Amino acid sequence: MAIKKSSALETRLTMVMLLLTILPATAVAWIAHNIMFEYIKKEHMDIVGRVADAKRAQLAMVLVGKNDRAKSFLSNLTAQCGGDKAKLCLRRQLD
Repeated sequence: MAIKKSSALETRLTMVMLLLTILPATAVAWIAHNIMFEYIKKEHMDIVGRVADAKRAQLAMVLVGKNDRAKSFLSNLTAQCGGDKAKLCLRRQLD
């Protein structure tokens, strides 16, 4: 059983061939990873922005409604408590 010993040149050529195969694949994988990472990060930032805008619009609608109700309430109280003792009437109505 004879084991063939590879020469130094054969070993070097094998290593060069492996490097020429592995290095480009590694570079392409690294570039693809970075591109996908940036794409996903941008997509998430867009989603967060859309959600924040929707929440802001929803809050503005709620606050406008509350403001309208408060104005209506105050105008009704003012109409009911007109006269000399308006402060006392308003305090009773608010308590």
